[in-house]
Amino acid sequence: MKLLGALAWVAFVWIVGCTGDIPSDPLPDTGTLAGFLSPINIPAAEVLLYHGDAIVARKVAGDGTFVFDDLPEGNYRLEVIALGYLVNDAARDLSVVARETTDVGRIIMLFDGEGLRLPEVEGIVFDADSGAPFVGASVEGECLAGFCTLFKAETGEDGSFRLPVPAGFETRVCVRAIGYLSSCEVVSPETVDDVVRMIVRLEPVR
Repeated sequence: MKLLGALAWVAFVWIVGCTGDIPSDPLPDTGTLAGFLSPINIPAAEVLLYHGDAIVARKVAGDGTFVFDDLPEGNYRLEVIALGYLVNDAARDLSVVARETTDVGRIIMLFDGEGLRLPEVEGIVFDADSGAPFVGASVEGECLAGFCTLFKAETGEDGSFRLPVPAGFETRVCVRAIGYLSSCEVVSPETVDDVVRMIVRLEPVR
């Protein structure tokens, strides 16, 4: 009996010792998404978080910052809505990893006042081989200092396009077409009266 009792005690101590190394409340397999708005003093700016087409969370960025905690791993996108500003839905394919914080950085909000004016990029696109105006090429602007409202354009019958871009930020303007190499240029207009002109020659993929 004594032997059995001793063995039982040893087993108990062994189990307690082993289970003591196992956390009673394991860390969840979730991550965090955080960022800030520019300007930061927008009243009642609402940040919507999407997973696929569904809204999974929303925050009011009262102090210009936002944090989404306890997010399952996966890809998300943001949409920021504020009275008097253009909707910003440029922050897409944001990857959340368990036990890590994904810093989105700056979400640039553009004022949508009456008679909204923005600098413009005016350009004309040619086929590099034939020299003919390129019809139907897509043109997109991407802010380099954060996420700004996505502006898109398409070249017309004469190969020309006009693309609004924000003032005071560097913007990468890319021209793309199927079967051709992309052509990108960085522009940085300072005022709403600035006009940037581009001539683009798209090279076929060889």
